[in-house]
Amino acid sequence: MIGDDNSMIKLLVVADDFTGAQDTGVKFSQKGISTIVTTKLSIDWSVYGDETEVLVIDTESRHISKEEAAERVYESVKHAVRNGVEYIYKKTDSTLRGNIGAELEACMKAAECDNIMFMPAYPQTGRTTVKGSQYLNGVPLNETVFSRDPLEPIDTAYIPDIIAKQSNIKVISLSYDDLHDNKRDINEKNCIYVFDSSSIDDLENIGAYLNNEKRIKVTAGCAGFAEILSDIISFNRSELKPEKKEGYTFTVCGSVNKVSAKQIEYAVQHGYTLIPLYPEQILNQDYFAQQEGRNLLNSILSAIKNNNKIIIKTEGRTENSDKFIEYAEEKGIPKERLHERISECLGNLTAEIMRQVNIGNIIVFGGDTALGIMNAISCEGAIVKKEITAGVPISEIISNEQHMNLITKAGGFGEEDILPKIEDYINKLKKL
Repeated sequence: MIGDDNSMIKLLVVADDFTGAQDTGVKFSQKGISTIVTTKLSIDWSVYGDETEVLVIDTESRHISKEEAAERVYESVKHAVRNGVEYIYKKTDSTLRGNIGAELEACMKAAECDNIMFMPAYPQTGRTTVKGSQYLNGVPLNETVFSRDPLEPIDTAYIPDIIAKQSNIKVISLSYDDLHDNKRDINEKNCIYVFDSSSIDDLENIGAYLNNEKRIKVTAGCAGFAEILSDIISFNRSELKPEKKEGYTFTVCGSVNKVSAKQIEYAVQHGYTLIPLYPEQILNQDYFAQQEGRNLLNSILSAIKNNNKIIIKTEGRTENSDKFIEYAEEKGIPKERLHERISECLGNLTAEIMRQVNIGNIIVFGGDTALGIMNAISCEGAIVKKEITAGVPISEIISNEQHMNLITKAGGFGEEDILPKIEDYINKLKKL
């Protein structure tokens, strides 16, 4: 173990979306390490310092310009360094979407380090790194559903090429054999080192190597290597248990990922009720103020009260067709603002539901959707408690107005039967 046991934030994690922040934070909290996820860029460090050991900041920078993304990351890391935070972890998307190169470079500059160690694999969810390329269940990223992402399609699996789109920093790909046989050193300046990993064992071996080389202070990767850090860094630990929350449960899905679509389809086949929302309902900001919208809201409220298995989902977004983009173009809505409009609408709708019925648990598919909801209910952040299954954390939201559990899932995570599994977990909480 490294580090000491003083009472302050020891580790800052900087994520680029909310579900990523959650599924990384839970790697620490499920081991009894006090962890908070916040969406606030300007924070009072003294507020968190006494009890919180891991602070996860969602810079919400995946869908903005590389310049603005770099600035948000730089400021977050710089403030952490000034406030004595010892360890920095730049969390990236496991499918390498977003401003990867720009954010890694900004992290290096803010932390004033010569290079950064980057471990993008997440073997528990099928994300592996082989010879510098990222794979999903053995398939190169550019041949998966992520190549058809409506906002950031992946056109190559080779990580140095992905980074090179946003940064001129040299990228060196390393295999475990390179390290094990001391064939390569990791001391080159102004460099990003990308480590191959195909298993948890690989990540553990890399963690041990970096720890031995005293190169663990500033690292990068996704939730996979975060779990390794939770064992390497010395933290205070205590048992953190999710609590049952009184009230109804429902699911909101704004993800366009095929994985989420199959999960919703499976749930509907097993007794869940799907309430679809179409472009004209979501992209018209005054829709729910009109009689038709009020009628739909009332039907949603009635369904929630009568059935604890309700799914609200954006409808019309598939691999081959995106009715939302078509409708946005027709109405003159800029494509780059589309995801904001959708998340705002889902957030406002969810907030209105919460004002009219008592919600104890909300399940959210998609980072943009989760953030839209958080903003709409004036949520300060979330206390991460436990991982229900890989990539699916449960948290208690920090809010003066709401007292509920938040269960989040990135669009591409999870098995087909994920919703029934989450439901079983919630039901067990209620019996405690």
